[in-house]
Amino acid sequence: MKILLVDDDTTILELLAIILENTFSPELVERCTRPDHAIEAIKKQDFDLIICDYEMPPHGRGDEVFNFVIDGDVKSKFVLFSSEDKKNLTILKDENFVAPQFFYLSKPSRPKDFKEFIREVLDDAPTITSTSAFNPIRIHNFLRFSGTQCPIYIKLSTNKYVKIINAGAEYDLEFIDKYISKGIKQLYIERNDYDDFLVRFGKTSFLTSKETSSQDFLKEAQKSHRYLSTLMSEIGISEYVLDIANQISTEVIEKATEEKSLKKLLAKLIASKDYAYDHTYLITCICSHLCKELGLSNSVLERLSFASLVHDIGITDSHSCYIHDIEPKNISNQDKEKLDMIQDHHFILEEYKNLPDITDDLTNIMNHHHLFEESYPFNQKLQLERVNNVVAIFLVAHCFANQLYTYEFDSSKLRDALTVVKHNFSTPNFAKILRALEIVYIKNQPK
Repeated sequence: MKILLVDDDTTILELLAIILENTFSPELVERCTRPDHAIEAIKKQDFDLIICDYEMPPHGRGDEVFNFVIDGDVKSKFVLFSSEDKKNLTILKDENFVAPQFFYLSKPSRPKDFKEFIREVLDDAPTITSTSAFNPIRIHNFLRFSGTQCPIYIKLSTNKYVKIINAGAEYDLEFIDKYISKGIKQLYIERNDYDDFLVRFGKTSFLTSKETSSQDFLKEAQKSHRYLSTLMSEIGISEYVLDIANQISTEVIEKATEEKSLKKLLAKLIASKDYAYDHTYLITCICSHLCKELGLSNSVLERLSFASLVHDIGITDSHSCYIHDIEPKNISNQDKEKLDMIQDHHFILEEYKNLPDITDDLTNIMNHHHLFEESYPFNQKLQLERVNNVVAIFLVAHCFANQLYTYEFDSSKLRDALTVVKHNFSTPNFAKILRALEIVYIKNQPK
């Protein structure tokens, strides 16, 4: 059995997945955060059930998925799960929605109620009848956080579980990482904590993170590095390259914080645990790969890592940061304050006079890193054939990082992502860089 969850809120996605996988079977859920990606998933495989949010700005609405199900004669059962006022849900008035395969559930729903509702929808689906006193939670949920509100266990054998974190205790990245390195994919909570855990997870998170101070935001950065490295290793970036990226990035952050006013922006960026900082570090990882393949020194990577760290630092709203990179056609929908912030972020470093490595390369990168986003409204012209190696590497890495987000890090879409990048950078001075990037795709192919 397979279930497709579609919601732009990743916390809700994870909560619903935990409920479903503990009710029916592990690994049965596929997650999508956008209607168009959900449609692509439905084209590729059959789902027994699709659970879909309605409003998912700026990517669209659930009725796009509903219409595809109708037009494509898809047989999956379909649950519209929305917090929108019913009178605004035109989808419910569609004559097709009365068919027995379609259902509506109002959000929010108590975890128990959600579970019982889905069990009724899937009335013939086998449920888990385990007598275990523990419920599994995917281990990667723990990577970005530092504490838990209930005790956490590992499973040693069918009936043996050992507590590794006490309720209310804090832990560090290395503690979780040592279990990941041993191939452990799930940690466990006690069954009698499960219902309270679901309620807390839905409202905030059962995992906690302290307010980040200037002393420990480097540790927060390394948590994000470890989490993101799992994505990049699946794409084909080597562990060696990722280790170098982590080392150089950490050193660059330490140097950049010598400018006190910039340090405040960096602390906010790193503490966000969302797209804004993820994007900067992914570019560093890609630059690290390119530098290794091209035989360039770590000093070059340091300059690229610094450029990656600060190139969007003037955009302090993470949603706007995502829009300006991945959905530039929607920039015009932002209010004036956010529009001004997006436009001005190209020039924010002019305010800081004591930054390391303020060079013409960085100026070019700041001004031109949106060169190939055709709907980006603040582009400046640049003659590609005249840019040097450092700027060229950054432009390629930035473009590729955006494509990875567009394709949701789906390794089967690497060829498509590379095709876009190669199309954009066709001048001779980019040829070696593109060949170095293509090695990621070659390493990702089955042997």
